[in-house]
Amino acid sequence: MTDARSFAAAGLLLFAGCYSGVEVDAAADSTLPPGQSGGDSEGSGDDDSDPSGGQADEPEVPQLVARSGMRRLTRIEFVDTVADLTGVALDGATSLPSDDLLPFDNDYTVQAESASLIVAVESLATEVADAVVGDPARWAAIVPCAADAVDEACFDSFVRTFGRRALRRPITDDEATRWADWMLAEAEAAGDPSLAVATALRLFIQHPEFLYRIDSGEQTADDADVVRLDDWAVASRLSFLLWGVGPDDALLDAAEQGRLGTPDDVEVEALRMLADDRAKERVQRFHAMWMGYEVMAIGGDLGESMRAETGALINRIVFDEERPWQELFRSTETFVDDALAEHYGIEAPTNPAGDWVDYGESGRAGVLSHGTFLSNGFKDGDTSPIVRGQVISTMLLCLEVPEPPPNVPPPPPHEEGACKIDEAAAHLTQASCAGCHAMLDTLGFGLENYDEFGQWRAHDVGRPECEIAGDGEVPGVGPFNGPGELGLLIADSELLNACLAKQAYRFAVGRTELDEVDAALIDRTREALGEGDFEFKQLLLQHVTDPAFGFARHTEID
Repeated sequence: MTDARSFAAAGLLLFAGCYSGVEVDAAADSTLPPGQSGGDSEGSGDDDSDPSGGQADEPEVPQLVARSGMRRLTRIEFVDTVADLTGVALDGATSLPSDDLLPFDNDYTVQAESASLIVAVESLATEVADAVVGDPARWAAIVPCAADAVDEACFDSFVRTFGRRALRRPITDDEATRWADWMLAEAEAAGDPSLAVATALRLFIQHPEFLYRIDSGEQTADDADVVRLDDWAVASRLSFLLWGVGPDDALLDAAEQGRLGTPDDVEVEALRMLADDRAKERVQRFHAMWMGYEVMAIGGDLGESMRAETGALINRIVFDEERPWQELFRSTETFVDDALAEHYGIEAPTNPAGDWVDYGESGRAGVLSHGTFLSNGFKDGDTSPIVRGQVISTMLLCLEVPEPPPNVPPPPPHEEGACKIDEAAAHLTQASCAGCHAMLDTLGFGLENYDEFGQWRAHDVGRPECEIAGDGEVPGVGPFNGPGELGLLIADSELLNACLAKQAYRFAVGRTELDEVDAALIDRTREALGEGDFEFKQLLLQHVTDPAFGFARHTEID
């Protein structure tokens, strides 16, 4: 069994090393039990009648095809996919490499491979295998026979069913036979069939095709760099976008039956998946990363109440009432418990544990008034208008803010006793800094009446003589005072709509840096949605039903 784990780790290292820095166009050979050689896998054949990924009527190659590449599961995707497959909630997942938020954690162009990744995955695979073998309920959900009745037929069934879910493709007859024979030999040698299952689980979870998503398919005749994805790759794209985990059996059945070959086919499955609670969790996480509260300085019960507040509003607007997404910024009600209502200074809910209340005359409105968003910009025990302005401009509105020039001299020393807004004015005296700070400071000071915990305040910290006006301005859009007015202002602005389309696209393709093809695809989505308000689910459906969703362009990473 030690040899089996070492084999899987070596396969991962070789797989990552061979394709490091290259955007690949086909799946690597399967990692197989020790002493075996690879065979062709189903799902990528050229036979139009093949139900496992081929289509009888292939769609035309679209003019716009985005570049794509090998994507390692993020830490969260790994943990959630393991839980989805096995029911095991991993405790030691922090041993996996962390994923930078750019603003999203799935940018494959910055994913690095390392020995620490291999060690962490091996350890976690062992944790999962031990948990499954030691829990009769988990065993029964995965292994199609009792632990004392395991035989070759049981091994064969396990490999085919669990293997298909884990590798996100069918297991061939040849693979199933070889895996089952090997497991039988392992079981006989160990005198315990459950140990063979445990070893197989470890191998599957360390398998390169589990750890990496590859856009497998058929090279198109017109462009050698463009691949028409097979249905298995489409299923993975769809599932990781909408759920953040691998495909379920229903989606894999659709792939096996060739029912993901057209935009209409994809829409049918996407609508089914959007009705699942896993879609709610995925949409929640998209907003948390985009709006900067995936990692919050506020913890404990108060932090949990703030997350529950924002989550409830997103679910209400996007899923429960299916209202225009822009209503997130206009909502006159919010979901609070007694403690959070008191924290904000608004009406207490009918249910002390949590309910919807009206913002009343508080000046708050929508998600930008939540403590989750207002926690952005915490620095040195106070809020930073510059950081808040950066979040609003670059994250929410996708405005270009140049990098600070090199060798910027320090600003003039502050006058003793100067208020924060007067200290910030010193930036405007330097020609190299004035342009950016005029925008960032103005945006940030528009939220200054709200501290890093989302509470209203009238003056600077410990400085009652420094009253806060709370006035700000969005360049080219208009003035505002406070997060409520900011939300209402940008909800009616095409700046916000355009930025949402760009950020959702980045999240979907797993790349922060975009090119001209990406820009054209984003423009196409915006045109399809039209000007003004739209539902968030419409945006997702527009992306997955675009003809480009079923294709990939493979190039070397710069």
